Amino acid sequence: MINDSLSLLQFTLKRLVFVNAAKHAYSELLLDQHLAMFGRNNNGKTASLAATKLLLFPEVNFRYCFQKFGFEGKDGQYDTEQSFRFYFPTLKSYIALEVENPSGTFTMVLFRAPSSEKSQNYAYHRAFIPLPYQEVRHLFWNEFEQDFAENLSTESLLKFTQKQRGLIIQEAAKLRQMIFARLGSPDAQYCIIPLKNNNADSINAFRKVYNLAFSMSSNVSDVLSSAIAALIEMQRGREEEKLDHDLEETYQKYLQLNQQSQTLKLKQNNLERFNLF
Repeated sequence: MINDSLSLLQFTLKRLVFVNAAKHAYSELLLDQHLAMFGRNNNGKTASLAATKLLLFPEVNFRYCFQKFGFEGKDGQYDTEQSFRFYFPTLKSYIALEVENPSGTFTMVLFRAPSSEKSQNYAYHRAFIPLPYQEVRHLFWNEFEQDFAENLSTESLLKFTQKQRGLIIQEAAKLRQMIFARLGSPDAQYCIIPLKNNNADSINAFRKVYNLAFSMSSNVSDVLSSAIAALIEMQRGREEEKLDHDLEETYQKYLQLNQQSQTLKLKQNNLERFNLF
């Protein structure tokens, strides 16, 4: 009975889907299973996983891109234009995430805002559809023909979302309420990360910790567990059972340890010089 109760409180990122996005024609990545990605350098492997930032962070455009998402490669930071063109090169580019939470399974779809090309505001919108991805796939992919859906378009996506009584969200404030909703709140249907307090400070702390997992200058194996911990504030229904973890404190501790590591490396590299004295 206890196990059944806990299973109902799982928050799981199940599937990440790219349609004409991030150098993918059409790809489905099963996130709730073991996953290995193979390819040459600079072929978009890390950038594909970094797309989860677009899905998990409550943002609606690519302005101030590095400050928001921390996208970077071996040659440095990626700017607004580069990032926008990489993830949403056309009006038929989509990034979808299938999520399971205590309310059920839903699919979030990111799509390029129709006004982006003219206004150059680098905006993208989101559709929240209360269905698993297998019931949404036909909008993007024809499984029988193994080709793109004949009516692949944002118009088709919007009509389908409306028919299924889903939501189209364009405001960052509303996204914060939905994605980081408290358990039992009216917005919990589309909750992905149930932070104890979904205020700006808590969300920014989560953003910092999650960004560490993709930092080119950090050791991913050391920080990935912290990023995942921020994602899974789950399996707790009562107030006293919820994760009470200060993400800002974790981030500051990381910075302190990183500085200590750099100091030790400097001493190690100059050990022979010190021994001369």
